[in-house]
Amino acid sequence: MPVKMKDYAEIKACMKPGDVIAFSSNRLFSTVIKLVTSSHVSHVGIVVPSECLEGADPDDIVIAEATEKGVEFRSLDSRVRDSDVEMLWWLELTPDLRCRLEENSDSFCRFLRTYKGRPYDVLQAVKLGITCFEPVLNVLGLDLDNGLRNLVDAFANFMELVSLFWQRSSQGDSSPPNTEKDAEIFFCSELAIAALTEGGVIAGIEPSKVTPIDMCRFNLYKEEYVQFKGEERTRIRGFNSANPSRWEG
Repeated sequence: MPVKMKDYAEIKACMKPGDVIAFSSNRLFSTVIKLVTSSHVSHVGIVVPSECLEGADPDDIVIAEATEKGVEFRSLDSRVRDSDVEMLWWLELTPDLRCRLEENSDSFCRFLRTYKGRPYDVLQAVKLGITCFEPVLNVLGLDLDNGLRNLVDAFANFMELVSLFWQRSSQGDSSPPNTEKDAEIFFCSELAIAALTEGGVIAGIEPSKVTPIDMCRFNLYKEEYVQFKGEERTRIRGFNSANPSRWEG
C-alpha cells in the first residue's frame, strides 16, 4: 500500500507506545547509512509513554532513541522541528502485537529506563555498515581483505572510545570509559528491536544484525503507514514485507 501523507498534528493523538518512527536525515553519518543500505531511512526511534521523559507534556509524544549522545528520551515535537531531519514516517504496530506489548508494558518501560544514558554503539554500527556495503564491493570486483577489515575495526574502536568519553564528560563524569562496564551499548535499530523483544512483540531476533531499513521491513505493522514530514511523498522500499525470522540469532 502506498504511503499516505498527513500532518503531524493530525496523527499525533493516534501514536502509541511501541510504534516505530523512521527518519531520513541530511547529516553526513545518516547519508552514509542511507547509501550502504540503499534506502531513504537512516534512523529509527520507538514511541514510549510520555512519563518516561521528565517534564514532558502528557499530550506530547516521547520517543526513545540511540544517537551519538547515547540512549535518550526525546520529544517527537522537537524532532519534527529539527532542521537536520528531512523526512519522518509513522509505522503503527498491528492490533495483535499491540496487545502483546500492553501485556508486557512494565518490562518494555523498565528496559528502556534501565538503559537510558547508555552510549551509542559506534563499533557495531560501522561493522554492520561494512556488511551491508560488501555485496556492492563484490559486484565491483573489490574485496575487503583482513588488513582493511582490521583497519576499519581499529577505527571503529577508536570512535567508540571517543563516543564514550564524550558521553561521560557531558554527564559530568571524568572517569575513563570501560568497555566491559559499558557492554550494553546500542545503535538505533538495535535499541528498538531489544525494546520490542522485552515487550513481547518479537522474539529470537539478534538485535545487532538489524539495520534501520530492516526495522521498517519487518512485518510488524499495519498496512497503511504515514509520512508526516518531507516535501514529497516518499515510499519506504520493502515496507512491512520481511519475515524477522531471517534475523534470528
